[in-house]
Amino acid sequence: MGILTTSKQHAKLAKAIAEPNAPWNEVVWTYLLASVLAMSQHRREHLGLLCGEEVMPPEPFDPWFEAQPMPPRGGYRGRSERNSKIDLAFGDIMRRGNPDGSGIAYAKRPGSWVCFVEAKFLSDCSTTVTHDPLRNQLARVIESLLCFQDTNGNYPERLYFTLLTPRHFLKAENKRSRLYGYKMDEYADQAALLGDIERCLIPERNRAEWGYPDLKQRLLFLRLNWVAYEDIFDQEPDLAGLDLVKIAMSRCIPAKVRSRLEMLKHESSVG
Repeated sequence: MGILTTSKQHAKLAKAIAEPNAPWNEVVWTYLLASVLAMSQHRREHLGLLCGEEVMPPEPFDPWFEAQPMPPRGGYRGRSERNSKIDLAFGDIMRRGNPDGSGIAYAKRPGSWVCFVEAKFLSDCSTTVTHDPLRNQLARVIESLLCFQDTNGNYPERLYFTLLTPRHFLKAENKRSRLYGYKMDEYADQAALLGDIERCLIPERNRAEWGYPDLKQRLLFLRLNWVAYEDIFDQEPDLAGLDLVKIAMSRCIPAKVRSRLEMLKHESSVG
């Protein structure tokens, strides 16, 4: 078992850990959380938190870091949408395309499920899309999840989208300090989520091996969650009690966290 990523992404991580701004870096904390999922004895509890309900992890269980599903918007003459990089993805997933790449597709099995995690450490969700000024990052990632499939047109039976932030931003008085706080509240109404997705100006992808689904049907299987990094770390004895925003503000990673990161930095990527 291990974290599935590319050598390029792992080199980026190793560099990030060594930089003075590591306490601020979303990649550092998200990769650390991925390592917890990959190795922890409490994986079932962690997955229950991230998915919002109990799920049965597939075997082997390998979380994907910065994976790239097929983009649901195709376009033409350059007016298209590149692959979204999903910060963390896990569940019934297999590699797509290049054996050394980060492309992913659905791996069919009974009782299947897939979770896409959008991590936001201190940043907000992006609203910058080259060919569509109305597109926002949450809607884009959720659309990718709703459309996630294999080459035979099969879809996961359950879908989980999880926003991952420091606990500081989950406090009631801070929830709307970021655009994603407004959007997560708004998207509790599936009609609002569908409206944002359907406003996209980029054409839907429809190819012989990949078809755009009926989103109203796919929404029936979607669950949205907002989870704190600390919710997962608190279940690990050597990571319990962290306040990630305080750590970022102090610009100093605690020794117990630093030792874990140093081990991750020297691990080989799983290709």
